[in-house]
Amino acid sequence: MISKFKNKEEMGLYISGDGEIMEDHEKEAYLEGGIEACAYAKSIGKSDLATLTGEEWLTFCQCMCKNYHRKIIQLGNKINNV
Repeated sequence: MISKFKNKEEMGLYISGDGEIMEDHEKEAYLEGGIEACAYAKSIGKSDLATLTGEEWLTFCQCMCKNYHRKIIQLGNKINNV
């Protein structure tokens, strides 16, 4: 998950705005969640998040979180050869 390191080049990781480092598999999971959430927004014909209704916003967030968690599990299983 997120760890604190000083040398991001050596670790091959991304440092977020708050100085924490994100591992590659975590970045991949965040991107997967974002891609799926954007796909949902496009499927309902919206590109401006400010125009989402409360129910649409909830579904958007669910798409992002569920797909993030699904990808983390998938990658974890791959790393652990499950």
